[in-house]
Amino acid sequence: MDDEDISNNAASSGSGIVGLIIVGLIIWWGYNTFFKNDTWQGMYETNSQVAIGIGGKFGSKEECLRWLNSQKLYPGDRFSFECGKNCKAPETIYGAYRCKETVD
Repeated sequence: MDDEDISNNAASSGSGIVGLIIVGLIIWWGYNTFFKNDTWQGMYETNSQVAIGIGGKFGSKEECLRWLNSQKLYPGDRFSFECGKNCKAPETIYGAYRCKETVD
């Protein structure tokens, strides 16, 4: 093998890795766009102003809103209800939930 063959071989293996990365990203995007189901989570605040209550996870926005409306009927220290889509939990006890979308 001469130097030209070695450099051509190295270039073709590098482009193969880039191609695999691109294909992997396309598959990941397709899965998240077309097959991953959204999860809705019901939340409420309490009078302590620190505690967030989690009402559960629901398969649709409508299910979560039904739960939200049913919770408003109960007296007590619950207020400020909302439903969030695909929420991520806070990193600290005082952090906020991060959701793609919220409704109340």
